[in-house]
Amino acid sequence: MFNPISSHPNYPSSSVSSQGCVSTQQSRAALNAVTINQPQSPLRNGGAINLTGFDLSRANLAEANLAGANLAGANLAGANMPGANMPGANMPGANMPGANMPGANMPGANF
Repeated sequence: MFNPISSHPNYPSSSVSSQGCVSTQQSRAALNAVTINQPQSPLRNGGAINLTGFDLSRANLAEANLAGANLAGANLAGANMPGANMPGANMPGANMPGANMPGANMPGANF
């Protein structure tokens, strides 16, 4: 089960339905609303972004700064990630079929 990005405790609760779940489309819209490259992003904890188990399928993460990010168990199916900066990213169990990652910088990434 993937967590929609808008279920994060620091994300405005108005995005979350009465059942506490949102659609994948809403998750993508929420991701676009939160600029993950900004140090003040509510998804960052101590500088590294925590997207454990999040549904990022078909998300546009081109040139995103995901250095040291925790993407364990995240759904990255069909994500667009060219030029993403991901050194030291933690990605065990990430679902990545069809992810577009040309030019991604991933030294030390843990799969």
